[in-house]
Amino acid sequence: MIATLSYLITGLVVLLPASAPASSSGFILGLEIFFLSLLALASIAIAWIAGVVVFKLYKGQR
Repeated sequence: MIATLSYLITGLVVLLPASAPASSSGFILGLEIFFLSLLALASIAIAWIAGVVVFKLYKGQR
């Protein structure tokens, strides 16, 4: 099977067969939304933990 470059986003390359059904693009969109939401949740959690650490560092200096 000849693979064609179907989708490229943030360094993630997804290769689909040239004869991929049309429903594959919907599946890939669902995966993209799922992983982008995981990325957003991880970013929020990291920012919150960093804020707590900085707050406690400044609080400990008093």
